[in-house]
Amino acid sequence: MIECTKFKSHKSGCLQGFADIYVSDPWDVDIRGVALFMKDGKRWIAMPGNEYQDKEGETKRAPFMWFRDKEKNTRFGEAVKTAIDKWCAENPQQQEQPMSSGFTSQPADEGLPF
Repeated sequence: MIECTKFKSHKSGCLQGFADIYVSDPWDVDIRGVALFMKDGKRWIAMPGNEYQDKEGETKRAPFMWFRDKEKNTRFGEAVKTAIDKWCAENPQQQEQPMSSGFTSQPADEGLPF
């Protein structure tokens, strides 16, 4: 199951905001800073990643993870968008808070496993 645990609106161009996603069994993993985009009525997500400059000096993004299988990528993206919609419907007062950066911070009470 895929669940959105937080969404922060951050509208800039096509960017709509950032979500923290929880993927339960069997993975039990949190993915922080999944970007939600929208243009011409179409929405898509982008996994967190690093920006870099290509040979022409253009800014590009390199995601930290991706699906090798296009169908799995599509299904995951649809499930994430559905989870974000559900979270926003259940938390309308929280979705318009401004966000200072593209990633949510590590909660102070959670230790890193490494």
